[in-house]
Amino acid sequence: GGSRPPRRRAEKRGRREVLAPQMAARTSPRWRRPGAWCLAGARRLLLLSPLVVLLVGFSRCADAVPATPTSERELLADLASKGDSLGSEDDELALLRVCISRSWWSAARDLISRAHARGIKSGSSGAGLALREEVQKLLAGIKHNADEFAAHAEATYRGQTKGLVEVPCALQWAQNSTDVFLGVKYAARWSAPGAIEVVDVKANVSDCCWDLEGFGHHSNIRKRYVVNLALYEGIMPSESSWSSSSVGRLTATLRK
Repeated sequence: GGSRPPRRRAEKRGRREVLAPQMAARTSPRWRRPGAWCLAGARRLLLLSPLVVLLVGFSRCADAVPATPTSERELLADLASKGDSLGSEDDELALLRVCISRSWWSAARDLISRAHARGIKSGSSGAGLALREEVQKLLAGIKHNADEFAAHAEATYRGQTKGLVEVPCALQWAQNSTDVFLGVKYAARWSAPGAIEVVDVKANVSDCCWDLEGFGHHSNIRKRYVVNLALYEGIMPSESSWSSSSVGRLTATLRK
């Protein structure tokens, strides 16, 4: 009555077994979205494309910026191989700054000569003007730093007297009935060269003696210049005086 025939049930079961894999494929997300994998790949490409563009840009910038030479010989060889085609004026200025900061004076002279020759060849009066102004500015900075360093070294070692070469100063003298006149030269002999400038000069005048001390350089050597003069008769310290005269010399007047 209410039950189906066995044959129909078997046929229906067979159809379900045959159609099961197809239905499973149709109900899978991949089957329902045929472009899913393509869209995912496109998203990944869009995410990676800015990074790829950035890397390519860095690579091109690295190729465009000239490498800084490691030695003056390398730079001179590079300049010789390039001839007059050194690039833009900005490249020349960058190379010039490197040369002056590293004391590559031969390469700096080569750059200046090339720029000058190029200006003459082109007939332009303004050619190389920026290079010339940059040279003046860089050299002024170097001179300023050197002067500051020399002043610092002088101030640092000014009070150091231990181990310095002591030089008794050469003297000339004359006298009259009231005064003794002294001439002092910062050298071992009056006819010998000596220090041009002496600093921290101290003179001590007493009843019987006249002493002098100062520090100067001669032949790039720091020396201590001294005078220890003992007098035969007494003098008046309050009436005596001394002063620097010409370069590397000093005069004193001692009142009897």
